[in-house]
Amino acid sequence: MRTIIRSSEFKEQAIIKEFPENFAADHGFSETVYQTNLEGYTGDTREILLNGICIEHRNIHHENALQLEVHHDFPFFKMHFELKGFSGYASKSKGSRDVTIFDGCHQLFYFPEVKGRLQYAAQQRFTLEIKLTRSFLEKMMGPELAPLGAFGKGLQDNQPVLIGGRSLPIQPAMRNVIYEILHCPYRDMLKKVYLEAKVTELLLMQLAQLEAHREEAPRSVLKSGDAERIRHVKELIEENIQEPCSLIELASRAGLNDFKLKKGFKEMFGNTVFGYMNHVRMEKARLMLLEGRQSIADISFVVGYKNPQHFTAAFKKHFGYLPSDLKC
Repeated sequence: MRTIIRSSEFKEQAIIKEFPENFAADHGFSETVYQTNLEGYTGDTREILLNGICIEHRNIHHENALQLEVHHDFPFFKMHFELKGFSGYASKSKGSRDVTIFDGCHQLFYFPEVKGRLQYAAQQRFTLEIKLTRSFLEKMMGPELAPLGAFGKGLQDNQPVLIGGRSLPIQPAMRNVIYEILHCPYRDMLKKVYLEAKVTELLLMQLAQLEAHREEAPRSVLKSGDAERIRHVKELIEENIQEPCSLIELASRAGLNDFKLKKGFKEMFGNTVFGYMNHVRMEKARLMLLEGRQSIADISFVVGYKNPQHFTAAFKKHFGYLPSDLKC
């Protein structure tokens, strides 16, 4: 199983990555961290092999927009979560599909062959990418793969499948599972069992969300250049947690009217502007609570609440439990 990546930006011209058959690992589990230090393309990738599963967590910085020619010589069933960044794939295989994954979104696809062009924006990228083999899916779902619906049929017919047509937002429950995968508390075989269960849980969440959005999407309100402006709004929200911008201010700074901002933001990220703003604040608070270094009152101030009681009520409404439950 081999991956070949080429770019005129790299002195090496070609990077070849060999995977063991079926992502096999000694004793069923292996974990490796790879450092990347290429022209304008630096960072690290943590790779975990679990006999049928390949988990890759990337923390990569792109100084400039980057295009790569990619070829995988094995069938490709992938769960892709773009935690921060943007990625696009333009297929050169007949009958295959293009894939675009926006910041904070995910996609799930099966391609019998991957041969095409990857495109990344100039920015810091954090991704969780999980490749699965048919043997793992059969172990999980049974030989007929019927529970996978359209994906199961695509695998059995060896046809490309991309459900939903566009990437969808990573839901809060998904982020919780992703956090658990990236911060697994176990080692060795216990870690293997734990990660297999979490990957299965995450896959079922993706299938449920993607199947719910299979209906044809409404006509887009976005024009050329609008997507970049709306991604800028998303960055403004993330950078101004303590003193959130108003909708009018966000629209003005992005060069959009408030109608297009509201409709376009919902189209791209599956959430309202204020819904995403609340999500960012609550996620920041949750991570700070887990770190255990600051009081609930201090954390409420950091995420933009002057009254800790108001913060506690908002946190309980968002997650279903109190901030103090994470401080125990």
